[in-house]
Amino acid sequence: MKLNPFNSPAYLIPAFALMSLPLAHATDFIWDGPTTGNWSTNTNWDTNTAPDNTGIITIGAGNTVTYDVGDNFLGGATVNLDGELTRAGVLRFGGSTFNVGSTGVISGGFMDLNFATLNFQDGAQFTGTSWEQKGTNVFDFELSSTGFTALTPGTLRNGGNLSIIDTTYRADLTNYSGATQDVTLVDFSSDATGLTNATFTGGGQYTLSIDNTGTNAARLYWDDATDAVKLSINETVTWTGGGSDGKLSTAANWDTPDGKAPIANDNLLINNGDTVAHGGNLPFAATIDLVGSELTTDGTVIRLNNSTIHVDAGSTLSGAFWDLDGASIIFEDGAQTTMANWEQKDLNSFTYQLGAYDFTTLTPDRFLIGNGGLAGAIENATYIADFSNFANWSLSNLGSNSITLMDFTFDNEGMDNAQFQSATFDYINMGANIEDAAFAWDDSLEAIVLTFNINAVPEPSSTALLGLGGLALMLRRKRS
Repeated sequence: MKLNPFNSPAYLIPAFALMSLPLAHATDFIWDGPTTGNWSTNTNWDTNTAPDNTGIITIGAGNTVTYDVGDNFLGGATVNLDGELTRAGVLRFGGSTFNVGSTGVISGGFMDLNFATLNFQDGAQFTGTSWEQKGTNVFDFELSSTGFTALTPGTLRNGGNLSIIDTTYRADLTNYSGATQDVTLVDFSSDATGLTNATFTGGGQYTLSIDNTGTNAARLYWDDATDAVKLSINETVTWTGGGSDGKLSTAANWDTPDGKAPIANDNLLINNGDTVAHGGNLPFAATIDLVGSELTTDGTVIRLNNSTIHVDAGSTLSGAFWDLDGASIIFEDGAQTTMANWEQKDLNSFTYQLGAYDFTTLTPDRFLIGNGGLAGAIENATYIADFSNFANWSLSNLGSNSITLMDFTFDNEGMDNAQFQSATFDYINMGANIEDAAFAWDDSLEAIVLTFNINAVPEPSSTALLGLGGLALMLRRKRS
């Protein structure tokens, strides 16, 4: 029989041998030398050779490694740094990526960040004498649940051809669950670039990005007074009216640290008596505290976009069409509503904080229910009566009481009390003398009313006398 040469053992053995050879790839290096040592010492690495290519280089916590191989770092390498990397002189990063953990430190002299990406976890340190931005740099700051410990380099510098410098500062709030605060990310000892907040936040060389904000309102900005990169989280933004056009969407009308217009989840305060106008969607889930001021429509419609509005006793909601789109509104006694159209849409909550004796009736013109993410229905609304400030239980008001909370001129929905009762109602902070509170729709007035009973509460002295009287009666019966 004639043998096929491709099935012969002599052919198969070399073929299998080739298949078993590893594919060429970059070598990974892990520091396993003493806690303090030089980069160039081969035996300080698990490979028994110092890193010389673009593999992954790992320096664990507790180790301090001196880079002693010259000014230029390995181009394109990735360093996972939980220990310390130091160099007394210049170190050019050469397009490398540094993942600096919570115990990681970059220290020493002049740090030329030439095309590097540096990712810092909260707790990381950078104490080089210079932080020189050059080429394309990305600086990523990963906050912990409570914030970020500021990096403290020496002087901020720009290097090389300024026309090709492209610098990204990015904050990641994935793990953040802390309170309102102003977080310093990088606090330079000095600034040799002449950087200003207007330049930092205005585009050009700088790209600012905030990832995974969740329900937080966050802004990156440059603090001119301290030469620091900062992150403002959930801080109240106050209306100044400096833009002189009265519009909520104009950045110059607010004291935002980054000089930008209001953003999603913002806490906005309007308290200087101005009338502020807005058209279209409010920033998503914003909270607006309206104190002695007015919020109105700019043009035809304002959409509340899941916002919360606190309307104090001296404030007004006015204008044309109010699309209440997922909003919650809290009215103090004395607040006013004079808009032409009041359209409830999706899940709405309305809280009426009664005054000491009454509640000033709100007077929107037209009542509507719109279709949004949910089919339009009164059952999507929650009405809350808050009796915190109510003190009206004098003898002249004992018994049944009724307060008109909202009085519409027109009802476009054919609402009646039977339908209205499918809404959700809540009554909070009622005193012991308040009973039988109930919301109702007045079909004749096209109004929302609150009814309740006021009962006399015996004074402590009266209660004591009643107790003594009962005791005396018992004693008389016992004697008989």
